[in-house]
Amino acid sequence: MRVCPFCGTENEVFFKFCLGCGADLDDALGSADAEPAPVAEPAPTAEPASAAPVVEDAPSAAEADAAEPAVMPTAPPTTAEPLPSTLVKRKGPGTTDTTQRPRAKREPASRRVGAAAGRLVLILEDGTDGAVYDLAPDQTVIGREDADICFPHDDFLAPRHAQFAFSGNQLVLTPLPSTNGVFMQVSHEVELRNGDVFRIGQELLCFELLAQVIKDPRTGVDDALRLGSPIPEGAWGRLGQLIAPETWGAVYLLGGSDIYLGRERGDITFPGDGFVSGLHAVIMQRDDRYFLKDLGSSNGTYYRLSRAMPLRRGALVLAGQQLFRVEH
Repeated sequence: MRVCPFCGTENEVFFKFCLGCGADLDDALGSADAEPAPVAEPAPTAEPASAAPVVEDAPSAAEADAAEPAVMPTAPPTTAEPLPSTLVKRKGPGTTDTTQRPRAKREPASRRVGAAAGRLVLILEDGTDGAVYDLAPDQTVIGREDADICFPHDDFLAPRHAQFAFSGNQLVLTPLPSTNGVFMQVSHEVELRNGDVFRIGQELLCFELLAQVIKDPRTGVDDALRLGSPIPEGAWGRLGQLIAPETWGAVYLLGGSDIYLGRERGDITFPGDGFVSGLHAVIMQRDDRYFLKDLGSSNGTYYRLSRAMPLRRGALVLAGQQLFRVEH
């Protein structure tokens, strides 16, 4: 085994980068091709905690409070933070398995330790803290390459994916042009606009208003009205399941004041997605405005940013396959 001198993580002898913090082990310990010195067999360790995201077996306590009917007793919700894993892959066709998290390119120590205006804490698969990256007093860009903090093996990231910048004492996150965008965990009600995208479990969903989708008169090139199914009374929007860029799978019409989403209960359910809680989130209509709210789900609800957004302390940000906690 090769023990990382930076974070203490044990790595296989053929690993070039540390699984815990991404450090270059060849630089720190010498090439793995050299003859290793004999080492004592390490003592058995306790079985590690299971990796997040949590696969739901039963509704959480918070979900039970939100549901109208009586529910069966449930186990307490886990505190491990999730890593949603279904994103459109930037290179190659389709979507690939993302259970193995790519590791960050090691940054100079000046960017990783010491006083800084703020920092990003990488959340590992099991919900524990990983590497820490200092934020510069002006601005810091994260991405796959050509950025201040790089994750060169994360093909879900753009070369320059997102920017963190300070405006006075306020930290602002700005999404840069990218295929997959930047997501922030919903900690309170978030207002939805036409075309907004969010995710619950492994479901990537697009919110649209029918008034923006349907243009009247619906005529063709010959000025004839187009055929179409009747719109159910009271329907005002739709939710599309994104399975590829600009490609929808299932489509759900939205109507009424509250539309509940979940795995087992709700108006729209995803029974095959074990990362969705029994009752996960709700879309609310309030005076021609629309809001998204998480209902205490185990793995959280993530909203894709379409504009610059100020960040509260402790906010969770998902970019590519990297999940960060913001501290400033």
